[in-house]
Amino acid sequence: AASMVDPLVRLKFFGWADAGRIPLQDLLLGQQINGLGAGQVGALFLGGSLLAARGIIRWQIALGFFAGVAGLAALFCMNSPATDASPLFHLCTGSVMLGGFFLITDPANAPSRPLPMFLYGLLGGALVMTIRKYGIYLDGVPFAILLANLVAPLLDSIRPKPFGVR
Repeated sequence: AASMVDPLVRLKFFGWADAGRIPLQDLLLGQQINGLGAGQVGALFLGGSLLAARGIIRWQIALGFFAGVAGLAALFCMNSPATDASPLFHLCTGSVMLGGFFLITDPANAPSRPLPMFLYGLLGGALVMTIRKYGIYLDGVPFAILLANLVAPLLDSIRPKPFGVR
């Protein structure tokens, strides 16, 4: 009977009418109940953007991931705006920022060229929204990234470079 409930719990069990009352500022500043380290969306975005700008992580994967989450969330929201949350809500809740900047960009699992990187991120983001909408998991980010890792070798074979060619 706590007054603070995880935003994704509100969305899944109480609907968009209840979850939509959470101010965006509370989501960005981490003033909501969330997983450890996943609730400070503004800080994660700034830190991840700095890593992408310095070239430490590949921006194509992160951009694809966020585009997958936002694109499928927008499609769901357009289909049923009374029951489904906005894309901005989905980007600011759960561990989307943590997964998009720090989990899916792991170079050991990711493809090695720009187009497969973007498609890998896009698939991961679309899987997050599919799991959130139709699955039993509230967040689904780690599970979606593990599923996207299964497809990474297949995506890496798109337009392969011959050995020794720059």
